[in-house]
Amino acid sequence: MLYPLAREALAVLERAEAAVTSPDKAPLLRIHASRTIGTTLLPEWLASFRATASPCRVSATITNSEEVVHAVRDGTAEIGFVEGPAASMQGLRELVVAHDEIRVIVASNHPWARRRAVALKALTGEPFLAREAGSGTRAVATATLADAGVELQPALEVSSAEVLKRAVLAGSGFALLSERVVASEIAAGTLAALPVSGVDLRRSLRAVRRARPAPQGPARAFWLWLDRTIAPRAAAQTDT
Repeated sequence: MLYPLAREALAVLERAEAAVTSPDKAPLLRIHASRTIGTTLLPEWLASFRATASPCRVSATITNSEEVVHAVRDGTAEIGFVEGPAASMQGLRELVVAHDEIRVIVASNHPWARRRAVALKALTGEPFLAREAGSGTRAVATATLADAGVELQPALEVSSAEVLKRAVLAGSGFALLSERVVASEIAAGTLAALPVSGVDLRRSLRAVRRARPAPQGPARAFWLWLDRTIAPRAAAQTDT
């Protein structure tokens, strides 16, 4: 019997890999994706790609942004999806495929939940519940807050956004997560997402690949599809 978190992780992978179905002898597309992108965007993208692509099989691995970059660099993955700092992408080709914003996440009964925003200095007075080192979400959030003068030390570190959400629901403190990850909980009224006053935690989500050798087969087709279909949508978001 699988635990609930294990079942959910398995379901996400099955959605991503089942989005492109094909005969066993079809060429393989190897993808690594960060958890935010892999659980909220990639399954739908693969389903849309399937509608226009030649038959292929897909191997999708969901991990953190640091591991995605390693996999692309060493050739384990042909295409990766990351949300970490741009400096880590040196030497790779990249496409901006979406935008989102990291927010302070608290339980709906937390005193902050009734505010419009959280003061920067207030963050140091509550336990910070964090993703693991290597998480793009954590890297972007903590670096941005450090630039604003606040250094956060995690009271809890876990490798799953779902575990973080449950810890927050239990009243253990606050987390810094993408709005996409908590959309269902916000709609249900169990969690609240707030901006940090005076701090811009918006970020770009990117697809990456090695510059050389150029991708071939389904990897080339998927990259071109991202460039022509998904990247223009992301660009349009910045213009609205």
